[in-house]
Amino acid sequence: MSARLKLEGKVIDQLQVISFSHVEETHSFWKCECTSCKTIKTVSAANLMSGVSSKCNNCNPNGKWKVLPKDRKDLCALYKEGASVIGILALYGIKRSTLYAILKEQGITTDRKQK
Repeated sequence: MSARLKLEGKVIDQLQVISFSHVEETHSFWKCECTSCKTIKTVSAANLMSGVSSKCNNCNPNGKWKVLPKDRKDLCALYKEGASVIGILALYGIKRSTLYAILKEQGITTDRKQK
């Protein structure tokens, strides 16, 4: 069993880690408070550390964030350069479906399989 990360008190984007919550299988979960609206949310450590969970559902309803045209170009450039999808999602605070829709709109193929 690996040691649990010490996340208490850390602020990750808009979530402040309040306390350890529980373990499910091999995943630890933490109780977090949104710094904007004070909503309490339980989040896995993996999602916190990867940036997948960085805002509460009240401040990010359905994960729909407006991505400005300049950001779309930067996002596409990052993808073309081989940046990880998870990294791009965390950087721009968007869902995977939004990323793929933007790439498709820009005419960029999303198939990265090795030839």
